[in-house]
Amino acid sequence: MNDENSETQIGLSRADVEAINNLSRSITVDVARFADLWNSMQLQWDHSSIIDVIARISAPLTLPYVDVTRALGESLQRLAEEHAESIRAISTAFQGITTDVLGPWMDRLRVLADEDIIFGKNYTIIDEVTLLTGRLPFRTIPYGSYIEEEERDVDRIAQRVNDYFDQEEEAILSDIQSGLASHNVDDEARETLTEAIENHRISHYRSTCRLLAPEIERVIREHVLALPMGKVVNAKELDSVIGDSTFEELAIQGTHDVVVALRMMKHWYSFIDHKQGPQAIAAVQDAPTPNRHAISHGWLPYSTPQDSLNTIILTDYLYRIVTVQKAA
Repeated sequence: MNDENSETQIGLSRADVEAINNLSRSITVDVARFADLWNSMQLQWDHSSIIDVIARISAPLTLPYVDVTRALGESLQRLAEEHAESIRAISTAFQGITTDVLGPWMDRLRVLADEDIIFGKNYTIIDEVTLLTGRLPFRTIPYGSYIEEEERDVDRIAQRVNDYFDQEEEAILSDIQSGLASHNVDDEARETLTEAIENHRISHYRSTCRLLAPEIERVIREHVLALPMGKVVNAKELDSVIGDSTFEELAIQGTHDVVVALRMMKHWYSFIDHKQGPQAIAAVQDAPTPNRHAISHGWLPYSTPQDSLNTIILTDYLYRIVTVQKAA
C-alpha cells in the first residue's frame, strides 16, 4: 500500500518520513557549503576572500529554514505529541552534530560578522560617524581619542569630527599637498590634485569634483589596470583595485583608510538607473563619497565644500593605495 497517510513500522506516516528525508538532504547540502566556506577562509584570509565570503553568506541557502515549521504544519505538532521521547532523542543527537560539526564554522562566521575584528579596531564606529557626518575619514583625525573620551557615543564623536574638519581644513589640504611628492603616480596626477586643492581654497567646489572624477579613472586605468586608451573603467575593475588588496594594503595608515576604501567601492562607481527618475539620484545624493556617474552626467552638482573635500580625500587615498600596490 503506497498511500501517503499509511504508517511505516516506526509509526510515522510516509508523508512525515518524506518530509524528514527532504529536511535531512537539505541540511547535508548546506553543511557541505559551510565546509567549502570554512576551507576558503582557512586558505585565503585576505580582503578579496572576505568579500567573496560575505557574498556567499548572503546568497540563499538550499534549505528555507524559516518555512520548515510552516511546511510540516500539523504533522510536526502530531509527531511532537505522539513521539515526544523519540524527538527528544533525535534533538539531542542533532544538537551534538551541530555543536561538533557546524560549531567551528559558526564560530568563524561570528568572527566574520564582527567588522571590528576583520577591518581593524573601531572600524564600525568610524564608518557610522562617516555616514552620520557625510565626511570621509582623514588620517590626522584622532579617532581613537574621540572614541575613548566620548565613550563610543557616535553622535558626540560625529560632532567632534565635524568640529575638526571646520577648524583644520587648511591643515588637511596642506598635509595632502605635501605628501604628493612621495606618491608613485605621474606628474599629471600630482598637478591635477594640486589644481583641485587650489580650486577648493578659492571656493570653486563644483570644479574640484568635476576635475578629479576623470583623473581618478585615468589613474586607475593607467597606473593599476594598464588598460589601453579608450577603455572605460567599470565598477568591476574598480572593485579589483580595492577587492584584490590585502587588509594591510588597504589600511595604509589605520582603520580610517579601510573606511575610505570600502566607501569608495560602495558609492563612487555604484550604478544609477536613470530610468527610475529622481529616486535613483536621491539614493546616492547623501553618500559621503560622490558618485562618478552623477558627476560626469551632470545629475548632481556636488557644489558644496564637503563634496569637494571628500573628493580630494578620496583621490589622495587612491594615490596612496596605488603607491602601495606598485611597491608590492
